[in-house]
Amino acid sequence: MSSVSFVAIPVLFSLLNRARGSQFWDTLPSTSATRILATLCMAVVTAATAWGDSARMTELLLWTWASLMLWCVFAWDNYWSAAIGNPTDVHKPACKAVDRIMARLPAMPLRLWGAVAMGIRQSFAVPCLVGLSIISGHPTHAAYALATLSFGLIYLAAGYVWPKAPITVAEHAVGAALGALIYQSVI
Repeated sequence: MSSVSFVAIPVLFSLLNRARGSQFWDTLPSTSATRILATLCMAVVTAATAWGDSARMTELLLWTWASLMLWCVFAWDNYWSAAIGNPTDVHKPACKAVDRIMARLPAMPLRLWGAVAMGIRQSFAVPCLVGLSIISGHPTHAAYALATLSFGLIYLAAGYVWPKAPITVAEHAVGAALGALIYQSVI
């Protein structure tokens, strides 16, 4: 794989994650259609890392698409909203698994609560990264998946540094980080 892939994959994932979050820049009326299209495009980008090996490309495409759908389908609006500093009800249900974990943690300031909850929620990308590492024959690269827990910090920082466009910035940054982790998982 060329060094261009290390740059191209995070850039493409940055654009695709923002497209997912903005319903393809407000061109698609359905959140579901947006998720399907964005994750399919991310899967195609991932599969392209195995260009010329059609069997491996198919495995990478199918695994990435299915596992990224798991990553993006469950709610997280309440979490990013808190992380960027928007007043939100931390008891409002969003994602049951994350809500259960957060209910067991001690009380914390709203933005920190949002960053922690968002980090846990973003860890739903772990199966994607672990599976890609195994499919690619690099099971030790699965350790990179732990970095998804830090993605909530991106939203926290975006809320402070870019208060006029925190979601746009965070979605681009999380997409780029996820793309870099995917690259590391498949090389």
